[in-house]
Amino acid sequence: MLNDLNTKNNNFFLKIKKDFFLRKLIHLSKIAAPNKINNKLSFINIFSDEDDIIFSATNETTEINIIVKKNNDNILDFSNGAVSISCKELIEVINTIPNEVITISVFDNVVLEITEKTSTYRLNISENNNIQKITLEKEDFSFKIKTTQLINLISQTTYINTIKDNISNSLLVNIESSENNIIASVISKYRMAKKQIKLDNYNFQDNKNFKIAISIKAINDILKILDNNKEIINLNVSISNKKIFFYTKDIIISLTLSNSNFSDIKLKNDYSSTLTIKNQSLSEEIKGLCIMSNRKVKMEVTKDIITFSTDTDSEYFGKRILESNSNDSKKFIFNGDKVEIEFDGFFVLETLKNFKTDENVNIFFNGYNKPFLIKNLDNDSFHLIAPIIAV
Repeated sequence: MLNDLNTKNNNFFLKIKKDFFLRKLIHLSKIAAPNKINNKLSFINIFSDEDDIIFSATNETTEINIIVKKNNDNILDFSNGAVSISCKELIEVINTIPNEVITISVFDNVVLEITEKTSTYRLNISENNNIQKITLEKEDFSFKIKTTQLINLISQTTYINTIKDNISNSLLVNIESSENNIIASVISKYRMAKKQIKLDNYNFQDNKNFKIAISIKAINDILKILDNNKEIINLNVSISNKKIFFYTKDIIISLTLSNSNFSDIKLKNDYSSTLTIKNQSLSEEIKGLCIMSNRKVKMEVTKDIITFSTDTDSEYFGKRILESNSNDSKKFIFNGDKVEIEFDGFFVLETLKNFKTDENVNIFFNGYNKPFLIKNLDNDSFHLIAPIIAV
């Protein structure tokens, strides 16, 4: 089948600059799901309409269209048509080609041929009768957001979905609007993370606020696409009854909303004790003990001294002390009743990564071995952590 193409009809061809094409494929590969016929391979689609050439990929929650105008300098020639092809195999072939320009041809919807000056490569293609362009649905809400803001909103909440936290991709991200703010929150068995960002020149009216829930897997697909993609600076956001769309003139990303209800997370305002300390100082004290004690760290806080220690019953014992009259980098301020608490050091260290190294953080306590809250001084990043309680 792959050898004799002389009698085959040419259904589609595309002449394109290699590096440009490869960048598009790499973006698509980050979310492409295994094909239903061949579960070992993830497939992407290439198709054209009257105005555009579209590169697309889908999985169970996410769909992406990368749109390239036919007059783009990287597109040298083309014909109308469509093809569905293994993303991995296509990238492997493109990576071996030394020349700057390649031609892709499809024959009888069975074989894809890739040619350049000195070589020819042929791949079997997948039958896909559902290749179509994403259509924006009738919107209930819309706004604009900077890419950096969206990345911060996602990364500073979804980080609690880790293997060490024993969480699956069924976890939900709750997203809501309030006045000129967008707020995202994630809650798990042991932790909660909440991040708030302020939109420029936009204000949600009281009767036009939204509350939606999205699977953590779907929202992380956005990070995979936007991370290190400096070409996308601002995004339009449109929310319909079933989907949320992030788009520019060159890309459309569609996420399916979860059928589960939005979880309205309220934080307490009354805490009995407050600790203000440098992020770097707190991280340094916890890090060494966390390794020795298999993550478990005990902390005792008074007005003058903070004592960090490992479990006295463990094989290794360690103890570190901070004094309130230490030098500037180690200084802290504590108000309230004495605190004793045991916690997972990894959870705290991971939380502190969301703040600047030289930034002060506030920690709010509410008694012996009760959940405690860590937040920054700007009051836009909140992280609740459950203590370790001996059984």
